[in-house]
Amino acid sequence: MALVDQTNEKFVASRNGYKKSSEERKLETSFRFENAAVVPSSMDWRKKGVVTPIKDQGQCGSCWAFSTVASMEGIAQLTTSTLIS
Repeated sequence: MALVDQTNEKFVASRNGYKKSSEERKLETSFRFENAAVVPSSMDWRKKGVVTPIKDQGQCGSCWAFSTVASMEGIAQLTTSTLIS
């Protein structure tokens, strides 16, 4: 089971020494969302206006910061309907 498919409780428990019982292992599914069929197979966020133009980080070596800022810009646009670069 991928980390993104776990409930918060299971994630925390798996990091704090929690051991699943054999019954829990039998009941596990590969994906926890039952309505996954309604999720589109692909999504172009550019067409939805959720991404800003590419930024040039040059040689700063902080690609992690640029990816974090980009995801925050997208979340802000989805929440407020305003895209701010």
